[in-house]
Amino acid sequence: CVLIKNNFYLVQVLHDITNEPLPTHIIFQQLQSVVLSAIDTAAPVGLFTTLPRDDWFKVYTELSSDPINMNTLTAIEASLFLLCLDTSSGISQFSSPASVSTHLSFYDSAIANNCLHGVSSSAYNAGNRWFDKTQFIVSRDGVVGLNFEHAPFDGHVAVAVLEAALAETPTAEALIQREAEAAPRTTYRFCSPQLLAWNVSASLYGKLEKARDLFDALAMDTDVACARFTPFSRSWMKSARLSPDAFVQIGLQLAYARLHPNRPPPATYESGTLRRFRLGRTETIRSCSAESVAFTKAMADDTISDSQKCKILRKAIEQHQRYTKMAVSGNGFDRHLLGLRLIAADSGQQTPSFFIDPTYGTANHFLLSTSQITGRQDFGVSFGPVSPDGYGFCYNLQGHHINLMASAFKSKTPNNSARNLLISFAASLLDMRRLLESSE
Repeated sequence: CVLIKNNFYLVQVLHDITNEPLPTHIIFQQLQSVVLSAIDTAAPVGLFTTLPRDDWFKVYTELSSDPINMNTLTAIEASLFLLCLDTSSGISQFSSPASVSTHLSFYDSAIANNCLHGVSSSAYNAGNRWFDKTQFIVSRDGVVGLNFEHAPFDGHVAVAVLEAALAETPTAEALIQREAEAAPRTTYRFCSPQLLAWNVSASLYGKLEKARDLFDALAMDTDVACARFTPFSRSWMKSARLSPDAFVQIGLQLAYARLHPNRPPPATYESGTLRRFRLGRTETIRSCSAESVAFTKAMADDTISDSQKCKILRKAIEQHQRYTKMAVSGNGFDRHLLGLRLIAADSGQQTPSFFIDPTYGTANHFLLSTSQITGRQDFGVSFGPVSPDGYGFCYNLQGHHINLMASAFKSKTPNNSARNLLISFAASLLDMRRLLESSE
């Protein structure tokens, strides 16, 4: 399906007889037709997908009771994905990033906001979305991104798809031209895009207004910061005989401790892949350890020498590496405990006391939710925080820099907290590098 100005179009990409992909130029022609035919802005029905799941279920039941709506819902759900064509991403201009130091440069966060939530329902593109499906987002001002619901697949799958697409992008125009010239003069009569209709009752319009208000408040409350950190790269960390991921994760622990000196050490979630196993998804890598806490405390203690701090740092890095290996080899405990909890629920047992113990709740209240999404292409990835008072933190380790993105809720954390976390993180990595170099 293709979304433009809140209108849904069904675009055919497979031959209806052979089930083979249609020629690229035929798909391109359909997209041109969609852009030319979408004149009026439709009701932002896609905003219903931003509702809390129970509320969306009730609206879905009412919406699908109409045969016209059921036909549209079926087409959307059966589609491969959604292509969202936006008129603007909200980015102010294509200018150089703003530097706060010689090492850290911030980018306009409008791109991340547009891909994460569409910015707002009225001024920008939130209504031009359907958040229950994987969405490729292309804006008229050149911004390209992807938004996906996490249940079907993980971030590394999305990266593989994007990298394959980006690899073809430089030659796409020439490919379309070659295919058009070489193709037989066949008329694909079945390839006209179909506008999908909605029948929105007065009752549904009232619910749509409530969804709009809830969504706009949430979008306005979401703080996202994007930056490039230049003195560090994957190659430097490896040359220093350090695990790049462990170095970043311990740096984040130090950054958080400095930003929130009066808070206890944060429960930290790092996504570890289990794709080596059949039907494997993820396991939790718990980056906050006794060793990382010892390091953050040592960095705040002027009585401890730099050489001793360096030893404590290396112990923290080594512990993170050990836990990572354990988690991704199937020996983590979070998914095991989840399985036990679900087995108890499915068998009708009372929830075991272990799972309602306050300690278990604290351990799973992740104030730092993190993920390394690294690929060959120079892109950024972001997601919202999973706890109201926590942060989302994502990083892409490139050859000569690190792409950083942080998120938080403005109402629950200090002003510019996402930005401040990245500033604290950059300073922490520089201090850690100084420690390592001074000990050599």
